[in-house]
Amino acid sequence: MALQIAEACVLRGIYNDDADLITMSLKRGAYVNIPTPAGWTALIYAASAGNAPLVKDLLKHNGDYNRAENDVR
Repeated sequence: MALQIAEACVLRGIYNDDADLITMSLKRGAYVNIPTPAGWTALIYAASAGNAPLVKDLLKHNGDYNRAENDVR
């Protein structure tokens, strides 16, 4: 249950432009590549926002840099 909440917080961080919430959720074990319904992952969000520190953190957590919007796997 805690993992599902952490993953929901990643999505909320993307929607609310809250990099700190995304970082905190990753530290709690959230799946780094969870997509929004539009197909955005936290890494896509961070790159589009120009947030280099978050991009680096997401890559350390195995963020999939080959993913694209609406990329269903």
